[in-house]
Amino acid sequence: MTKNKIPTSIALVILTAITITIWVGTSIYRALISKPSPAVSGEILKTFSPTLNQKAIQKIEGRSFLLEEEIGRIAKPITLPTVAPTPTPLPIPTQTPVPEATEKPQPT
Repeated sequence: MTKNKIPTSIALVILTAITITIWVGTSIYRALISKPSPAVSGEILKTFSPTLNQKAIQKIEGRSFLLEEEIGRIAKPITLPTVAPTPTPLPIPTQTPVPEATEKPQPT
C-alpha cells in the first residue's frame, strides 16, 4: 500500500502559516502585557537645556593626556606585600572506643 505524500510546497505553506500565526499571537500578547512608558512632568522637561556647556568642554580639552610610553616612565610598578598562608589547625587525636566482645548465650 502506498502513502500519499503532501507536496513540498503545501508543507512549506502550512509551516509558514503556523509561524506567522505564532508570531502575530506573541506580538499581540506582548502589546497587551507591556506597561506604558511613564509620563515625564513638565518641571523636569523645563530644566533640560539642549545647549552644550562650553566651560566643561574647554576644561576637558585643556587636560593633558599621556601616551602609554609616558605612563610606563611615570608610574612605578605596584608591589603587593606577600602574605603567608594561614595555617590550618589540626584536629586533636582522640581514642576511638573498641567494642568489647560479648559472649552470646548458648541455647539450651
